[in-house]
Order: sequence, then C-alpha cells, then structure tokens
Amino acid sequence: MSVRDASPASMKPLFSTTTVGRGQLAFAWFNDYSGVVMKTSSGYLVVDPFGVGAIYLPAPQSILLTHEHPDHFDIELVRELWLAAYKRWRQEYAIDEEEVLPLLQRGTTRLPSIVADPTTYQELEEELSIHLQRRRRSSEEFLEEEHPYLKRVEPGDTVDIDVATVHVFDSNHPPAATPVTYLIITEDGVTVYHTSDSLPFEGMRDIGQRFDVDICFCPVGIAPGVTPETGAKIARLVRPKVAVPYHGPLAAREKFAKIVSRYKIKALVPGKCRVYAFG
Repeated sequence: MSVRDASPASMKPLFSTTTVGRGQLAFAWFNDYSGVVMKTSSGYLVVDPFGVGAIYLPAPQSILLTHEHPDHFDIELVRELWLAAYKRWRQEYAIDEEEVLPLLQRGTTRLPSIVADPTTYQELEEELSIHLQRRRRSSEEFLEEEHPYLKRVEPGDTVDIDVATVHVFDSNHPPAATPVTYLIITEDGVTVYHTSDSLPFEGMRDIGQRFDVDICFCPVGIAPGVTPETGAKIARLVRPKVAVPYHGPLAAREKFAKIVSRYKIKALVPGKCRVYAFG
C-alpha cells in the first residue's frame, strides 16, 4: 500500500472521532522531522512542534521539547499551543480568571505543561512571554515570572504530566547542546520511545530491556550521520512492538522498513498528518 500524506487540517477532526481506551494510543507525525502528536484516553501531548500551524493541532496537556534546534523548537508555535491549552484547561475545569493564582499557590491544580531540556528551558525562560490579558495583575506576573507550567529536565529525571509519565534519557545528537530523548508511558499503559533525531547508543539497549516498548520513533535522515541504517539499529536495540521511521524522506522511511523486516521487527511507515491507531 502506498504511503500518502494528509492535509494538516484533517488531523483534529480525525483525532476527535478516534476513541482511545486502555492499551491504546492514536498518533500523527506532522512534519519532516520529529513532530508527533499523541492522543490518550483523556487528552493530548505534542513533541517537538514545528512546521505546522497551531490551529491544526489539538490543544495539548503537555508539550515536550527535546533540544533547541529550530526544526524541533519553534517558540512562537509553543506559545500558541500553550495558550490554546490554557484556554481549554480553564474551560474544562470552569476556572475563572481570579481563581487561577490561588489554585496554583495552593497546589490544588496543574497548568498544561511544557517539558524541556536545559538549553531549550533557558531559552523559554528568557524569551517566552505569555500575555494572558488577566484582570488581576498578580496572576499575570506569577505566570510570566514564576513559570509554573515550565519543567526543566535532564537525563535521569522522571516527570508526571496529566496524561503520562515521562522518563528522560540521553540523546546521541552532538550538534545540540543538551539534547534528550523521552520514554513516555501513557495513562492507558502504552509505552512510546521518542528518540528525536538521535543516533543509536548502547544505552538504548538498556531502555529496551527495562521497558516493554510498544512504539519507537526512529530517525532515518536529515540530521548529521542519521540514515535508515542508524534508525534500524535503534529499532534493533530497543526491540519495540512497532518501529515508526520519521525525520527523513519517504525513500529513507521505506528503506528502514525493509531493513528492520529482516530482524522480524514490525514497521509502520507513516504519512505526514495521518492519524494512526495503536492497540
């Protein structure tokens, strides 16, 4: 079957009609790089948003950023997605503007979050100004200066977000300052390893042995040194139920699928902006 891309405008309607339950996940790859949106039973998370309008992505409970390179981190898109998520959060829980600050200070609620490696975190902290047009100046200052929604992570950390638990691991991507990869265990029990555009490294074998990985996103091109062969090595190290080639052109993704088939690893070659169901 030929691999076809879909329109970005098709993602939200398709996600809205896709039901996700225990042991299930819906996802879409939405650019040429490592941009992925995932749907769990109660919400969404987005990894490395770039190259698509915020209007085409569901408002996420969390945004995960792997490193600072511009094809993985678009600060304006992150801002727009977070604002959409903040608006959805207030509507969902019927939170008035004046209630936001007291609730946050008491620790009785959590904002939609942005999880970032140290370098990207620093850039966000320095440059991200969320103008929420509050009736209470204190709430605006708290959100802009304290950044309760922004989480700095590095390898070895574990962070809980509303729809998943995220384990942070190393990344073998020398051009980036402090890159990370994310092992995501969703609230529905699906384990996803998002490797960004990392080259393989021996620690991935340990990740595959420690976790029963359902889906592993494997880069196959574009980044320095990354090829279908290096992506296939990641799949061989991790041994997921399904290996998804991304971060590369169709020819590289299809070559990856042929390579991993020799090792009896199932590959799903995605089309951009198409919604896929797992489980």
